[in-house]
Amino acid sequence: MIINTEIVDAYLNGEDISKYSSLFIYRQADRNIFQEPKKDKAEIVTKIKDEIINHIRNFIPCNKRIWDTLFKDWQNDLDDIVLDLVVGCKEPNDAFVLKDLNGRHHMVFDLLCWEKLEDIYIQSINKMKLALMETNPQSQEQYIYEANFGNYYDKYACMCGMIYLAKEWQLGGYARLKELFDQGYHGFARKCI
Repeated sequence: MIINTEIVDAYLNGEDISKYSSLFIYRQADRNIFQEPKKDKAEIVTKIKDEIINHIRNFIPCNKRIWDTLFKDWQNDLDDIVLDLVVGCKEPNDAFVLKDLNGRHHMVFDLLCWEKLEDIYIQSINKMKLALMETNPQSQEQYIYEANFGNYYDKYACMCGMIYLAKEWQLGGYARLKELFDQGYHGFARKCI
C-alpha cells in the first residue's frame, strides 16, 4: 500500500493547507468538501497518524481466510492502492474511497475527523453514567432506545463499548480481549465508564 502523508505533514508543519483545496480528494461530485482545519490539534493528529501507519505497514486483515477466499490476489491489489492521510474534510467525511483521474484507488482518512473519537467517548461515558443512575422506568426505556437507535455516534452504549474494547486491546492485545470476553457481559456497562 502506498501511504501519502503530504497534506497531513503540511498541516503538522504549520503550513496553510488551503493550497490543497482544489485536489480531487476534496472534490465530491459537484461540491467541494474542503474546510480550513483547526490549528491546535497537531499533537493528537500526530498520534493518530503514527498509529495508522504502524498498523498499515504490516497489514494483515483480521479475517484473512475470508480475504484469501474472496479476493485471491488481495495482497498484490493492495500494492497499487493509495492511503491518503489528510485534514480539512467537512464532517462526516472521516474515511472514504475514490478513484483519481488515472483510475487508481484511494482510501482517504481525515485525521481531524478521527480525533473526535475521544470527544465522543467522553460524551458517551457521561450519558452512560446518567443511564446507569436512572431509576424511572420510562426514562430508562428512553435511554435504552437512544443507546441502540439514531445517529451512529449518538448510540452512546455502542460507542462506550467499542472504544473501551479498542483501548483495552491496545493495552493488552488479544489476551486482554479474551479475558474480558471470558468475564461475560454482566457489569460490562460499568467497566466502560
